[in-house]
Amino acid sequence: MNTSIIYKNLLGESITQRQALQMRDHHLKEFYENSFLKKVEYYDDYGKINGFSYYLSDDEDLLSTVSNYSKIYGAVSYYVNRRTSGVFESWDRQFYDGMTKVKQETFVYDDKRRTIAHRKFDILNNEVFGTIKYFYLEDFIEYVLQPGDEVFEFDYNDPDLDPGDIIVYINIGSYDDGDGCVISGSENIFVDNSNLANIFDWNDHSYYHSADPLLPTTNV
Repeated sequence: MNTSIIYKNLLGESITQRQALQMRDHHLKEFYENSFLKKVEYYDDYGKINGFSYYLSDDEDLLSTVSNYSKIYGAVSYYVNRRTSGVFESWDRQFYDGMTKVKQETFVYDDKRRTIAHRKFDILNNEVFGTIKYFYLEDFIEYVLQPGDEVFEFDYNDPDLDPGDIIVYINIGSYDDGDGCVISGSENIFVDNSNLANIFDWNDHSYYHSADPLLPTTNV
């Protein structure tokens, strides 16, 4: 088995081990097995571990893994049930504090390891209570590892929405109103606003028309 370690800053840029040891900023240490990401240690500005993630293969038992790593790290994010579609990859994330599961989510990543979809579940009944999808504007920013500036956020589970409606947050310059815009059968900012329509053609991005499918079957 081939193993390797990569150090990265918060922008996702690779740095040397020496830079990681000397820097006074949050950074991370990725462990790979046969080119697949296996675990990640997150460090604070004092060089101390303040988070840990572990990616389970199909032959690993979750509860046994939780028992092992909770003794070392305490609270841990465990990623299970890897699925792929083209360049996209989804994982179910289960967050445990010790042996107690406190959060359950699903994340979908693109080939730049950016989050393009995030779904939250009620851990008591496994019902979905939140789904958000993200569209990154390549012309505005080259590297975006987490949702933020130069990204559209589509929220499908706002309790104030009518069935089928979507709230979209336009995070670019003057379009950022903070409260979001409702997309419905009678109004759609990507159709009504010609400037935005030139950036994002609604008809070309059917992935964002609804919460499902979460894992894309085509380009987003």
